[in-house]
Amino acid sequence: MRLDSNAAFVQLRVELRSGRYVQHMDMALDTGASYVLIPTDVAEDLGFDLAAAERHIMMTTASSVESAPLITIGRNEALGPSAARIDTVCFDLPEGSSVKGLLGLSFLKHFDVDVHFRQGVLNIRQAKESI
Repeated sequence: MRLDSNAAFVQLRVELRSGRYVQHMDMALDTGASYVLIPTDVAEDLGFDLAAAERHIMMTTASSVESAPLITIGRNEALGPSAARIDTVCFDLPEGSSVKGLLGLSFLKHFDVDVHFRQGVLNIRQAKESI
């Protein structure tokens, strides 16, 4: 993928699958985020009942600490590679945010990720298993 060196963040189109439900959304690549983060309405569109979520994590925002549901998405895909059973936080970022979701380490750790800003290139590829 070609990178725009003038952009404020790296934006990727991501496919999220849960059972028979599929959603596509633009996300910011965020190597500092422990988890993939999606808005609550996207999680509900994927068939999740967030009120019944069994797992939660504490999220520190600019003004408070809040509990957020932690769900497992069946399959995520970005730039071709995909991974199954991705832990995902459901949380609505503040109005006016440049992004609605974050592609964090719960997805990225399954791949080799190369970011070459000076060359303007981002690669996400299946990690080579060590023998």
